[in-house]
Amino acid sequence: MISMLGSMILGTASAEAGIAVKRAKAAVAAYAVGGILLILGLGFLLLAAYAWAANRYGPVQAALGFGGGFILIGAVFIFAHRVSSTRKRRIDEARRAAEARSLATTAAISSLPTAIASPQTVPLIGLAGAFAVGYAIFRENRRPPRPVVRRMPPPSPFTGAPPL
Repeated sequence: MISMLGSMILGTASAEAGIAVKRAKAAVAAYAVGGILLILGLGFLLLAAYAWAANRYGPVQAALGFGGGFILIGAVFIFAHRVSSTRKRRIDEARRAAEARSLATTAAISSLPTAIASPQTVPLIGLAGAFAVGYAIFRENRRPPRPVVRRMPPPSPFTGAPPL
């Protein structure tokens, strides 16, 4: 009875998976055809806009305007990607550092009972503890770093403005 129930569950799960794969294939095909038609439509709209601009301003000026516009849009996209990727990279680095600290702490705490059980490591544990206490005292008593003061150069005797 249990094996029959298991085979029914597996049969239902595999049928659901087959249906999901068919839906995914249909969605990929629909999005591919739709994307191609959207690109073609955008191309014709750009062609119509260029023909209008060439008729109104001349072919060279229209081509220069469209080229400059595309360069500007491309530069904006690249700049936006660079800013967002730098931000994401910093967030990922901070996350990895936090995970590494967590992993190191977990490893140290989990290996502590084994280290305490060994008579050779007891002096090393005491030395590490003394080092940690000394470092904490050092951090509490050290001076904060001095701020960097940037001085402006003297103004120019000719213009009265500071040099660039």
